[in-house]
Amino acid sequence: MTREEKFAAIVERVPILDGLTDSELAVFVIASYMDSLYKEGVISYVPVEITERGKMAVSLCEEFDFNPTDAELDFFITGLTCPADWDLMKSILVQYRDDREAFLTKIRKFRDGFGDKSSL
Repeated sequence: MTREEKFAAIVERVPILDGLTDSELAVFVIASYMDSLYKEGVISYVPVEITERGKMAVSLCEEFDFNPTDAELDFFITGLTCPADWDLMKSILVQYRDDREAFLTKIRKFRDGFGDKSSL
């Protein structure tokens, strides 16, 4: 499926999303990434909160493998974080998007090597 087909299928299953663009839907996914990264202790804050409806949309995005593009990540990052954090946040989000389990395993091993369970 193309990105457009995935988007259409998601909106069809959740009519309340009708009227959103695919980039706006991608913001839900990015917010979910950040929430998960916060819960894992990878980041120290979450600039947005995702609602239950948003979580439902994200669940469908995962089902259809609908992910934010690099450009959408850039837009989100530059809008909600300070310039000094842009490169690091982009790296974290891209690695999380591309291979969540490998990234989290790497983070956990790093943290375990230092014996520190707090945020990095």
